Amino acid sequence: MAVSALVLTPSGAQAQSTVRVAVVNPAKVFNDAAETQALKKKFEEDQKRIQAEGTGKVEELKRLKAGRDEFRQGTDQWKAANDKLIRATADFKVWQQSEQIRAEWNQKDQMRSMFDKITQTVAKVAQRDGIDLVIADIGAKLPEDLDGVNMAQLNDAILKKTVLFVSAKQGLDITAAVQLQLDADYKSGGPPAAMVNPVAPK
Repeated sequence: MAVSALVLTPSGAQAQSTVRVAVVNPAKVFNDAAETQALKKKFEEDQKRIQAEGTGKVEELKRLKAGRDEFRQGTDQWKAANDKLIRATADFKVWQQSEQIRAEWNQKDQMRSMFDKITQTVAKVAQRDGIDLVIADIGAKLPEDLDGVNMAQLNDAILKKTVLFVSAKQGLDITAAVQLQLDADYKSGGPPAAMVNPVAPK
């Protein structure tokens, strides 16, 4: 059961309409979602693959350096081997940077995609349950130990509190319902929840 509020019509007439409001914690949905867990597992596997590939490249650099050092420094053979080592070292640094940029971009893309799916799923659950407004509960708990934070950090934490009270009434917090629907859509392999067309302001 979502919380209800009485809203007067713009004309100020006695007619009243009921607005149903609920809250959702998008961070909890994101962290606990089945798709997020799958993405984390894939990310860890990719990191292991990249680490193994990087180890192989480092070993190759060591081999090239050892081969160069077999020649007397300053000789044509040493210079040729050194040039090869320099090129391989430069290629390795470019590879490292490319992999880092690619990994960061993929993480940002996946995070944005997950947020879009969560938003769409919130709309789907809200429409299904007759909820008119969903408020995001994004504020973390205020620190119990004030010695561990400075004034700026405490002020920031307070200002980020978007929800100050949530009743224990069933259905008011739809976080679990949203995650359940999100996981169901993901496991079914189907498209994400349909995006709801916003109502144009009057």
